[in-house]
Amino acid sequence: MSCITNQLKLMFRSGVDKFPGLFGLLAKFGIGFAACLLSIGLLSAPLYAGDCSSVFPAATSANIDSDNELSLPSLTGTSTLVKSSGTTTYAKGDHHFTSATLSGSTKIKGSGGASVRLYFKGNVTIKDNVKILDGKEEDLIVIIEGNLTVEDNVKLKGFYYVKGNVEMSDHSEIKGAITATGNITTNGRHVKTEYKADKLAKADFNSMCTQSSVADEECTAVFSAALVPSTSETLSLPAFTGSSALTLSSGTTTLSTGDIHYTTGTITGRAKVKASGPTTRLYFNGNVTLEDNAKLIDDDADELVMVVNGNLTVKDHAKLKGFVYVKGNVTLEDHADIKGSLVATGTITTSGRHVKTKYESNKLGTVVFGSLCGEGAVSSLDHFAYSVSTAASVCTPHSVTITAQDSSNATITGYTGSISLSTSTTNGNWAVTTATNAISNGTSDDGAATYTFAAGDAGDIVLTLQNDHADTLTITTADSAASKSTTSSSITFSDNAFVFSTGDSLGSDVVAGRDHSFTATYMKKQPSPSSTTCSAATGYAGSKPLKVWVTKHADDPSGTAPKINSGSSLPTSVGGSNNVTLTFTSGVANFTLNTFDVGKYALNFRDDSGGFATATINGSSDNYVVRPFGLYLSVTGNSGASSHSGVKFKKAGEAFTVSVTGVLYASADDQYNTLGSATPDGYPDYHSDTTPSNNANLSNNTAAPSFGGESETVALTALLFDPSPGGGANDPGLSGTTSISSFSSGVGSSSNVKYTEVGIIEITAQLTDTNYLASGKNVYGKSGYVGRLYPDHYTLSANTPVLDDGGSSWTCNFTYQGQSFGFATDPVLTVTAVNAGGTATKNFGGNYWKLAVPTSHSFAATGLPASTSTALSHNSASTTFVYTNTALSGYDGVGTLTIAEDAFTFTRNNSRPAVGDIAFTPSLAMTLIASQFTDPDGACYESASSCASYAVSSIVGTEIRYGRVILDEAFGSELLALPMSSRIEYYATTGSSTAFVVNTADNNACTGTSLGTSNLTLSNYLGNLASGDTSATLTGYSSGVGTINFTAPGSGNDGQVKAVLNVPSYLEYNWFNTGLADPASAAVFGIYEGNDTIFYFRESYR
Repeated sequence: MSCITNQLKLMFRSGVDKFPGLFGLLAKFGIGFAACLLSIGLLSAPLYAGDCSSVFPAATSANIDSDNELSLPSLTGTSTLVKSSGTTTYAKGDHHFTSATLSGSTKIKGSGGASVRLYFKGNVTIKDNVKILDGKEEDLIVIIEGNLTVEDNVKLKGFYYVKGNVEMSDHSEIKGAITATGNITTNGRHVKTEYKADKLAKADFNSMCTQSSVADEECTAVFSAALVPSTSETLSLPAFTGSSALTLSSGTTTLSTGDIHYTTGTITGRAKVKASGPTTRLYFNGNVTLEDNAKLIDDDADELVMVVNGNLTVKDHAKLKGFVYVKGNVTLEDHADIKGSLVATGTITTSGRHVKTKYESNKLGTVVFGSLCGEGAVSSLDHFAYSVSTAASVCTPHSVTITAQDSSNATITGYTGSISLSTSTTNGNWAVTTATNAISNGTSDDGAATYTFAAGDAGDIVLTLQNDHADTLTITTADSAASKSTTSSSITFSDNAFVFSTGDSLGSDVVAGRDHSFTATYMKKQPSPSSTTCSAATGYAGSKPLKVWVTKHADDPSGTAPKINSGSSLPTSVGGSNNVTLTFTSGVANFTLNTFDVGKYALNFRDDSGGFATATINGSSDNYVVRPFGLYLSVTGNSGASSHSGVKFKKAGEAFTVSVTGVLYASADDQYNTLGSATPDGYPDYHSDTTPSNNANLSNNTAAPSFGGESETVALTALLFDPSPGGGANDPGLSGTTSISSFSSGVGSSSNVKYTEVGIIEITAQLTDTNYLASGKNVYGKSGYVGRLYPDHYTLSANTPVLDDGGSSWTCNFTYQGQSFGFATDPVLTVTAVNAGGTATKNFGGNYWKLAVPTSHSFAATGLPASTSTALSHNSASTTFVYTNTALSGYDGVGTLTIAEDAFTFTRNNSRPAVGDIAFTPSLAMTLIASQFTDPDGACYESASSCASYAVSSIVGTEIRYGRVILDEAFGSELLALPMSSRIEYYATTGSSTAFVVNTADNNACTGTSLGTSNLTLSNYLGNLASGDTSATLTGYSSGVGTINFTAPGSGNDGQVKAVLNVPSYLEYNWFNTGLADPASAAVFGIYEGNDTIFYFRESYR
């Protein structure tokens, strides 16, 4: 019957003031109450709906069993739904039809915001190309009592429940789910299905199946409005286990579902955060800031639950969507945008006029809160722990600390139970000192009170008990819901007792190593039996020898004992003789507590001399927490560089060691408060700002030897100093082991701290819980400059360079031996600086770009014919190496190296070609040796973890040909113009042999060899032909063939002339074994070459 008890408890908590009947309970409390009734036999299975995820467990589910069917209403449709075109939009809610035929370009939409439910009593046919639904999957639920036929290219979204069979044709598509009590047949290979469990959780099935749980009801009580300040509602919080900060400065980050823990969070305006599905639960054990324009989260509100164990700041135009619980204060700046629900145990302050809020209660049912809702915290309660003194005065309230603990004596930080308080004498009145909620004291002076813990209490409250009766009592704390009760040790209230107070400038904040001022007052109650008036015993004056000792709290690390007025060390129990002498004036003595270590203890005074009163005079103080002054950070090997020009420290992503020491007070380090005023505040100067250069030096402070022995842990975080995150630089925060929990003599360390970016950082150490021994005081310290951090190595990638053909104006697809050529597409290398984990260091740019421009490279050729005499010649005299995109503005850690103006030649070593001079297509490989990509820090391009050369191979793009130009002899009449043929040839394979052939590719619809009249020289005139009698012109070549035209020299000018064509050296030839020479031939006038086929000819006369 325990489940019935719990469900009824929930019912009355939810505001039910009268019994609503069995079916009213089912309607209000759903599956939880139904399951209880089933378990005791009061309800049978057919009367309640199953879980929606069981009805729709996959994209397609056929032949489901009766236990997983929907609980359908009566289907009341009287008309057929027939659509052949257009878009039809249905409002949310129920729509009934008899059957349906949808065809053509029909589209079905929902109005959005809640589910449309379509009910069909008969069959439904959806023909080719119909689209249902043009919206979100959760917007549509279709119930079909007949069969469903889906033809080609139909797109379905939503959740389809079919009581008959389903047939799906080729290229049909379903996003959501289809469930059938009959068969599901697919008639095609290309049916696509995509299950949408997250959308299923958002669909409104109107009680046909169950979506919610009991936990949702309790969460609804917590998240009851868009903004809920000073809430008394609580969540059952887990331990905060984050060891690193969440710092996002750019791009979109997608978080996984489930629990993710961090120490703190900072999201800047360039960053967006998304969730991969319902629900991501973020836990921060510190403050969270959304900078201007940041977006968390770029999805529906049910995608995010966030718990902040600190303060939350949402700056201008930042957007926060989700269900957020803050155990501190919230500040919303101008144009902040909150959707979902934002709940705080502290205040919610809006510092702008345009803060937007939207309560999304409709998303509460689809949020996966995990174990945050419910009474999980109560179930772990084992007992209550007390911090009280044994002696108290009826003249002053006595401090009582009550802590909820589990069986391992650990504080239950999420405890939110209600307790009742009582005293064994039924005397006393209760009040709050440090607690979130108010206490109900009830009847005056009866020793009884009630209190409900809030999440902000973190399982620990400080109360006061005012008892006007001189008696000895105990305190009992009980949680009836958890059936747990604990009684304290005895406290003796006396009419005459020592009472303690502090007049120190730091109040009750006692700092180890700093003398702290206290006052002890001997208070007495006036002698009238009914008097409640107390005052100092003015007659108690002069030098008073006392027995003084300390009572250590359970959290005390048992360190070095304190002293009073620089006397002897105080024992932990009352001694047999007096050990401290104080001078009282009118019942008041001032004294100084000298501390040499951290701790948590109460002071006890006793005067049992009988000199002033026959009875022993006792007094016990509250528990004082003695905290470290600060935390000194030492980073092993840190060069302390403050800028890009500083000495290198570690590679980005490389582990380094951070040591943290809890240190004692030094007045020289505490001249100012955090506001910069010349007022010491008990903290190291300037360790709370963001300037690494001005921190008080704690390296010479004495260690607090017992720090860390009290089970406090230290969290390490980092802030990027240079390059400035304000300019868009990437600050990923620390990674590796960023929590230190093991200390010896006050010193702890982590040897696995990493920062994965380039730059200068400052590391902060602070208490993980920001609350030293529940004092409400944090302890922190900063490192100063840490850096310079530099890349681990470089990665390189290249484009696909392409060789050019010939010279700059050359467009033909080949190059001659001996002809210079270069690149049509220059080599472009992408240089990426990466950290030790292989991820780009985005801050490597600007002044942090240390990689010099290369000065040399080399080339080698392959693909040449066997036995060739040609060789690649590389001319780098004009080569340029240019880096671009190395400024910080891009913040991508990538630079682009362009190599231009390279010149190559395949040397023409044979004056007459050999078999190895046939045409070939070379493949070039470009190599840059390791030193060309090694920076001054030693970071280099690596292969197999070693500095290596980088090569770009298989560079092609041209064919190399051995070429020449030839002129034919020409014969003709001196009375006619004479043409002389010319050819550009190259050496090629012809059949089984090799020979020169016309290079038809030269000037064949392309720009190739350029020769003209100016390249001609006429000489060696013979016969009657003299200079000036004829002239020659050359108009160029087409497809490797050209013609030199001689003018007719005229009658009587027969003879011959030598024509020489001045060609590029790579087209010269060794014509007569005398060396390379331009082509030459004779033009003969008046002499005919003749015809080999004619033996005799004569002139014809009439």
